[in-house]
Order: sequence, then structure tokens, then C-alpha cells
Amino acid sequence: MLVFLSTSSTEAELFEITVNNGTCTRQILKEYTRPAFTTEEGLTGILNDMKSFAPAKTYSLIVGCHGMGWLPVAQSKARAATKPRYHWEYSHTPSIQRMDGYSPVIFYDFGDYVRALCGDDAEQLAQFETLLEQVVPYKAHTEKYFTAARGPLPIERYSGITTSAPSTNSLASSYSQTSWYLATH
Repeated sequence: MLVFLSTSSTEAELFEITVNNGTCTRQILKEYTRPAFTTEEGLTGILNDMKSFAPAKTYSLIVGCHGMGWLPVAQSKARAATKPRYHWEYSHTPSIQRMDGYSPVIFYDFGDYVRALCGDDAEQLAQFETLLEQVVPYKAHTEKYFTAARGPLPIERYSGITTSAPSTNSLASSYSQTSWYLATH
């Protein structure tokens, strides 16, 4: 198994984990300085490195972020709370599946968020669920997830994708300044 891991805000490693006779070993294949893994070119480079170290006909990919999602690794500036403006009723927020231990919540289940947005529009929800099934064809989860701040929390609804769109947490205040958000809103 190959793993790409950011070890700091400026360094990362691509390493291989193998098991031989019950012993797990880790071998560093490549070290990165200032990897641009949030850009198309940077991600393509990492995937090409992975393909060169482990040629195969097909691949599987797991993306993890230790609960920080799109938030910057290094908090280089203080984040000021801003009054968010969304086309949505904040009274729905407590009923959406939370996916973190922050207070207020930063990450919610994306599918559950869209269900709340669709309200009674069953046709629009069905279209979304069809697309979601194509984007995330396989998803699985444990009954609960563990958070350092709140301990184990139940997972009742799970789409395989999270969003911070409805968050009022000040750490998420720059969400609307990300290049993705600016390109899609």
C-alpha cells in the first residue's frame, strides 16, 4: 500500500507499507518539499509518482484529512468571525449529520445537507442522489466516529463527502474565499 502524507505545512512523504511474516514495515519512496497537492498539477504529479512506484491495471484511492478538510495546515493569520450569508435556513443545521467534534460544527455530511436544502422537492433530491451515487459509488462507515473534544459521536447518515457550507464556525469563515468556491458560486 502506498501512502502520501503531509508531515508539515511544507513537507510530505510518499511511502510504502508492506507486511512480511506479520511484521509491518514502512519504506519512504519519495520526500516532497512544498508539495502543491492542492493544485491540479501537484496532484497529478503525486499520482504519477504513485503509478511509477506501483504500476498496476487499476488503482484505489482513499483521501483523508484528519478532520481538517480544506482548512489550511498552517494557520498563518487569525480568522475573524463573519456573518455568513447562505440561501438556507440555519434552523436546519442541528438536524444535519455532523462529521466533526468542533463547536460550532465545521464539517457536515454533504448528502444530508443537500437533503435539507431540497426540502419537499423530491424530484430534485432524486436527481442529486443519482449523481451522488455516480460520484461516490461505494461508501462505508463505522457506527460512530471518535473526536478528541466530544468523544464518540454517532453516524446516522453518510454520503461519503463532507461540506462546511452551512458552518458558522469562525475557522470556516474563509470558505467563501477558496478558489473552488469562487469558481462555482
